[in-house]
Amino acid sequence: MHPREQPPPSLDLAKLKLPGKPKVRRVVIEPYVDHTGGDELLVWILFDDATTDREFMSPGVREAERVIMDAVMATGDARFPYTRLLRSREYRRRRAC
Repeated sequence: MHPREQPPPSLDLAKLKLPGKPKVRRVVIEPYVDHTGGDELLVWILFDDATTDREFMSPGVREAERVIMDAVMATGDARFPYTRLLRSREYRRRRAC
């Protein structure tokens, strides 16, 4: 099966050891074609709308990203997970365009 035809992996946030702050509300994983034309994954890590700019600079964000990337890689999907970090409202606004 061609990578673009493969469904993206799914994650159960309740089973991941995510930091308490900032709060990850949702993870959206979708197929992605990178700058070289390779078939990869785009992983949207959506934080609570109340997440401050200062919290976005905290070690908790990097820890959440690491835990989620490790979980995606552990699914056995060979596609590389590129991550994007946003607040939930920013993601909704992006998708509305």
